[in-house]
Amino acid sequence: MASSRMLTKLDNLAKFRLFRERSMTTQTTSRCWRGAVVSQISLVLLGVTMLGGDCRPIKRSATGPGAGTAAAAGDRGDKNLPVATIGESVITVGMVESELNRQNPYLRMRFASPERRKDFLKNMVRFEVLAREASSRGLQRDPEVVQRVKRAMIDRLMEQLHGTLVKMDSITDQEVADYYKQNLAVYQQPARVRVSWILVGTEAEAAKLLEEAKRNPTDIAFFGELALKHSIDEATKAKRGDLDFFNREAKNVPKEIVEAAFAMKGLWKLGGPVKTDKGYAVMMKTGELEAVSRTLEQEKDRIRSRVYNERRLKAMEKFVLDLQAKAKVQIDEKALAKVKVDLSAKSPASGFHGQHPH
Repeated sequence: MASSRMLTKLDNLAKFRLFRERSMTTQTTSRCWRGAVVSQISLVLLGVTMLGGDCRPIKRSATGPGAGTAAAAGDRGDKNLPVATIGESVITVGMVESELNRQNPYLRMRFASPERRKDFLKNMVRFEVLAREASSRGLQRDPEVVQRVKRAMIDRLMEQLHGTLVKMDSITDQEVADYYKQNLAVYQQPARVRVSWILVGTEAEAAKLLEEAKRNPTDIAFFGELALKHSIDEATKAKRGDLDFFNREAKNVPKEIVEAAFAMKGLWKLGGPVKTDKGYAVMMKTGELEAVSRTLEQEKDRIRSRVYNERRLKAMEKFVLDLQAKAKVQIDEKALAKVKVDLSAKSPASGFHGQHPH
């Protein structure tokens, strides 16, 4: 029984995925209809449709419709055998196999029977006829379609360029070792702690503030307000007493504070009064980090990937700059200043949304 329910769920999931990815145009609202058609046409124009986007023209012969294709199919193998025709186009065995094999392995099992494969083919046909209808209506010239086509072409270009501008095996062991040495502070770090303090002039003042802080012993916001109100250290007062992380060798924190901070056990603990050459301090421990010691051997693979990614980004930036130089790009700053930004909450239907697609 459980197995039957699982198969039913998989079946429904498979149908939903096909429905969503191949036939979005069945949505009831005009906006969803338009978005689906835009998506389908965008893909069709690129020749990279998820279903039916590679339908090939049939070569007709005098002996009958599709005869030439069928005869040639025998020479080229079953993959070129037509399984459906749409006007002058054909969907072949190989094209159906390709689309089926893109599916999740669990969903793929649902298409083992001829009936299921026929359902899948029907969705490919559905996709193609809808795309053809959209094209016949001139939607390939719709600005939103054109924009999506450009995005899809850029995506494909990025796929082609990936691994070609820079190759992973071009990163040498010496370059990895050099990166490790140059960033040694990242891989070798002493233990560090973080505290907030309130610096005042007398021990009595500090003791009084400590008692007040104990009213909300783990409330960093409350402690920060006390620092903002009472601390005489102008450098940290605006930061509500935060001294940030420091290690035992810190030179920018009084030695007495360093020793007291490392002696405090556990987070959100209060301490003091601590005497310093600047006055008396009350402290709250807000963070601690254990020492880090990572060897080159431990980090070499991550470093190689990081160097590769940094180099690939630089190569891509150069690639784009070279294209811009070749295209003789010019920007009119005065015209740009006339662009008005709609700051209302309404979202645009399409566009770059404030960022480049890559």
